Formats: sequence, structure tokens, C-alpha cells
Amino acid sequence: MSALRIAGPSWASEDSFEIVATLAPGTTKEQYRAMLRDLLTERFRLEIHREPRVVSLFALTVGKGGSKLKTPQPDPPADAAADAKPRQSMKKDADGYPVFAPGISIMMTLANDGKPRAGPQAHNEAVEWLVKMLSGQLQTTVVDETGLTGKYDFAMNWVPEDRRAVTTPETADPAGPSLNSAVEEQLGLRLTRRKGPLEFIVIDRAERKPAEN
Repeated sequence: MSALRIAGPSWASEDSFEIVATLAPGTTKEQYRAMLRDLLTERFRLEIHREPRVVSLFALTVGKGGSKLKTPQPDPPADAAADAKPRQSMKKDADGYPVFAPGISIMMTLANDGKPRAGPQAHNEAVEWLVKMLSGQLQTTVVDETGLTGKYDFAMNWVPEDRRAVTTPETADPAGPSLNSAVEEQLGLRLTRRKGPLEFIVIDRAERKPAEN
């Protein structure tokens, strides 16, 4: 996945705008992008250029022991009588966290016996899904250098940094795994911080107040 950032005036990430437009039936993705560029140029007098910059980021690679991402399990068959069945309690893993049925990809934050944990579970997803999730959690760019091109099932859990000090009398391990250790131990992957090139879209000019229709 190619990582990309935008550099420009501070208001570009602070102000919000609502754009209402219509597309003709059969409009392609390439045509849509060209139309959007034209709209931004016309209304905001937008001028941009692209340039590479070296920044701090995380590289996601396969660990020494190999990937632990699993081959996707098939989606369960539709059950027409499912609504008529009594609701059953959700299965839980060894740590007491819920295990979702195949076919569900979700990012959640859980609290079990006073131990708050983040617990994403993915079904039939590319590594790009994981990279985007990790980028959001780390609040910085993660680039995929795993070389893994398929789709996978995977699940992990960790204690967010801002909750690692939480302790209760019932928890022998109040801290639990960090995000980095969860990636390595549970997924067989590795996060390494380093400097690397990213392509930036640099805003050279933009009007804060867009032109009227």
C-alpha cells in the first residue's frame, strides 16, 4: 500500500465543507476523480504539487517465526430459521474476550474484569486492513513491507497505552500485551520504527472561502 500525506495550511484540516454533486450514470472512477479535481480547482482555486519527504514511520514486516495470519474460513451458510432460534451466549477465548462468527471484521475496545483491551478481528481481509487499523492506533503512517498479498483471518488484543496503568485486585497481569508485542506474538508480524520516504500532496494555494455556485 502506498502511503500518502497532505501538507498545507492548518485550516485545511480544521474547516469542514459539504459538497453536493451528481454523477451521470456510468461515470467511471477515473472520470469521477477528474471531475472532483476540476471542482476543487474551480471552487477553492486549489493548486497542488507532489513531492517526496523523509519522515518517521513504522514498517510492518513478517517476524522471524513467520506470519500467523490464517487462511480465511468460509462464510457460514445463511440460516433462514436463525431468527426463530433462541439467542445463545457469545463464545469467548481463553482471556474471556468474545469470539465473533466468521464473516465479521470489527475493531472494538473491551473491558473484561477491569482489564480494558482493544480487540480487532478480521475475516477475509487483506493486510491493507491491518495497516490502516495500525496507522490509526499509532497515529502515524504504517507501510506494508510484509510481501503478503492474500486475504486472511486474524484476531488480536492488547491494552492501550493510556490504560496500561489500570489495576484491579482480580488481575494478576494488570498491564497485558502492548500493541507492538501483540502484533509480534499474536500475528507473527513486526513493527519497526524508522525513517522512510512518503509522497506528499502539498497545497500551494487554496481559498478558505469557496466560490459560490
